[in-house]
Amino acid sequence: MKTDATYSDRTRVLRSVRRWAWCTAVMLLFFPLWSATPAEAQVRDPGLLNANTDVPDADDIFRLSERLPGITARSIGLAGAGVAGRGDISALYTNPAGLGWAESSQAGGGFSILTSRTDATYQPPGAGSGLNLESSTPNTTLSNFSALYKVPTERGALTFAASYHRSADFTEEMEYEGEAVGTSVTGSLLPNIQNVSFPTGEIDFFESPRAFVAFEGGAIEFFEGLRQNGEYPFQPAVFPGTRIRQIGEVDRSGSINELNFGAAFEAAENVMVGGGANIIFGSYEFRQELVEIDQGGNDNYEVIRGGTTYTGLDQILYRDGYQDDLVGFNLRFGVSAKVAEELTFGVAFESPTWSSVDRTYTLAAVQTTFDQGGVLSYGINDTFQSQGRGGLDYETRTPLRLSAGLDYDDDNLLVSADVEFVDWSQLDVDEATTGPVFNVTPIQDAIEDNYSYVFNLRGGAEYRLDQGLSIRAGAAYRPDPREGRALAGTTARDRLYLAGGLGYAVSDQFRIDLGWMQERVDDPFSPYNAADLGTLGNVPQPLNDATYLPPIVQQDVSRNLFMLGMTINF
Repeated sequence: MKTDATYSDRTRVLRSVRRWAWCTAVMLLFFPLWSATPAEAQVRDPGLLNANTDVPDADDIFRLSERLPGITARSIGLAGAGVAGRGDISALYTNPAGLGWAESSQAGGGFSILTSRTDATYQPPGAGSGLNLESSTPNTTLSNFSALYKVPTERGALTFAASYHRSADFTEEMEYEGEAVGTSVTGSLLPNIQNVSFPTGEIDFFESPRAFVAFEGGAIEFFEGLRQNGEYPFQPAVFPGTRIRQIGEVDRSGSINELNFGAAFEAAENVMVGGGANIIFGSYEFRQELVEIDQGGNDNYEVIRGGTTYTGLDQILYRDGYQDDLVGFNLRFGVSAKVAEELTFGVAFESPTWSSVDRTYTLAAVQTTFDQGGVLSYGINDTFQSQGRGGLDYETRTPLRLSAGLDYDDDNLLVSADVEFVDWSQLDVDEATTGPVFNVTPIQDAIEDNYSYVFNLRGGAEYRLDQGLSIRAGAAYRPDPREGRALAGTTARDRLYLAGGLGYAVSDQFRIDLGWMQERVDDPFSPYNAADLGTLGNVPQPLNDATYLPPIVQQDVSRNLFMLGMTINF
């Protein structure tokens, strides 16, 4: 039997925790507004303008740090909302303190189907035209399985849980096509050589393996006479001012997964405290193929290889790609408290994720078809042509995440809302202690100059019918963290999620959930880097005034995630 003193002590603790929770929420919402200093919008997009695959860019680092709002069939039906404290396994992902509200031990799992549709519009850098093409691809997988154990106690609550789930899925395909003047992948393959006094006949003069691959594949040509005159000695297959047709395809695949281990306990009456440790692992694979077809302006292009003269450009096939394999670790902590009979408030903290990334790349494969002479290629079919293939390691540290949530829950209706603060300018990249060395300073500078803080929002509602049926709906919004996102010809990559779902309690021990969540984003893509030939040394006419700007492919991406989940209570 409780004494008055015991009850009074617990009341004081509960009031203190509630005051602390409300103060934390206020600080979470307004501290970034007090402390942030305005930043000038940048004129470059690190993800759009750096298409090299040998070295990661800011967009690569950010991509591996993003994730879905929800992980289980029930949680995605609510758009992932649940920071206030949810008494099921999804609490490991949002606020581990919510594990303490579980009414019984449980085990469960889910299967998912992801369908990705991309509407791609080719936008040439100058004169030209483009098509609008649609691509779609499905992916079916085991999305999660979990176990939660509620320890029998005479007073309070103590819960342990473990789970596996997929937190990001990169499955996506895109096709584009159009005609343009003043652009070509061959411009981005030219070597940047300021000093052209290298020995005659040597091929080791290339600074970039890309240039070597392009030369062997016939996409660029070397002229000894220009070298002897101290002039820039290379010429691209596509001359400045000529029209070409570009046909491209991009394939993305892979996923990020988590292993979660957590626990929660009742620290005071109606106050849960929890924490968890998480192992993050997965991969992202990028592959692209680009065909450039001459439209009649490059008939005079000529190369000589092995005594054979190849004349007149017909078309160029260019391929490249890479795969990032990631392993990381982070921690999550949270508090969840009943602030009123039907109101639950929660705050959660997620530490930075420390990750090691292993990149394996195939820099480029090139095949050039000529009007006369035949075909030159490198890296297309011969596995021994390994120049431009390799790998490197790097390390990343994501920003910490602070979130707060509020739930209203009566017998029939649940309404849940969350806000999450992330300062993406604190995203960090560093060289690994082993492997090839590369300069991470430009990547880090691009992150600090172009990325800022954001507030991610999630909200959902669940209505429970007397027959054991539940109806769910929700929405989530994640703004683009890039400062200079309003670039000419591009759109901000804000992400909108719409969600819905159904749940049916077959019995007190068994429940089935069906969830759907749609992600919408406009995602500009550029297949290669810009090339200002005036920066490549003493460039001869007519190349000295030429600039090869890449096309922009505006992607309208719609991804639908369907998930079927089952939960057994015991």
